[in-house]
Amino acid sequence: MNFREIIDLIESAKLDSPVYRIKRYLDTKEKKFVYVFLSTRTRDEVTLDATERFYREYGSIWNIDNPEHVAQVIKPVAFYRVKANNLYRISVEYKDIPETLDELLEMPGVGIKVAKVFLAEMGYDYVGVDTHVHRIVNRIGIIHTDNPRDTDIILNRIVPKSLRRHVNVHLVALGQTICRARSPRCEICPIQRHCRYFLNRS
Repeated sequence: MNFREIIDLIESAKLDSPVYRIKRYLDTKEKKFVYVFLSTRTRDEVTLDATERFYREYGSIWNIDNPEHVAQVIKPVAFYRVKANNLYRISVEYKDIPETLDELLEMPGVGIKVAKVFLAEMGYDYVGVDTHVHRIVNRIGIIHTDNPRDTDIILNRIVPKSLRRHVNVHLVALGQTICRARSPRCEICPIQRHCRYFLNRS
C-alpha cells in the first residue's frame, strides 16, 4: 500500500474539513493536549467550542481551581465530569505536558488514542487511531481488524515511520467530508483507486 500517495491525494484535494480548520487554532502544546484530551467520543466542532471556552475561562490548565466549574465550562463534551476531574488532577500533579508515550499513558484519563494523536500533533512518529482512521483503513482494505486497538498496533508497524504523524489528520479529514460512516461519497473520493470498497462496488 502506497501510504505516501494516499496522504498526498487527500492533502491535494483541499477538503473543507473541520479538522484542518481546527489545527490552525491549536498553536501551543497545551492547547493541542487539551483539545485531544476533550475530543474522545465527541464531535470536533463540540470539542473546539469547549476548548475555546476553557481557555477563555482559565487561560491554562494550571489555573484550574474547581473541577465542578470546569465540568460546566466544557459541557457538553462526552464524559465532561470525568474529564474535568482528570484535568484538575493533571493541573495538581504535573508541571508540564510530557512528550513521551509512557509518561502520557500514566496521566489521568489519557489512553493510547489521546497519547498518540497528541504526539503526532507534536511531530512525533505515531499513528493516532480514532473512529475515522479505524473505519477508513478497514473500508479501503489496508487491514482487516475488529477494533481500534488492533488497528493501532498494525498501523504503527506497517506505516513508514516518517509518514505516521500525518495519517490521523488526513484520514480524519477524509472521514469528516467524504468517507463517512454512512453514505460515503465514493464518486468524489480522491483515493478511489486505492479503495477495495469502491472497486468492488464499481
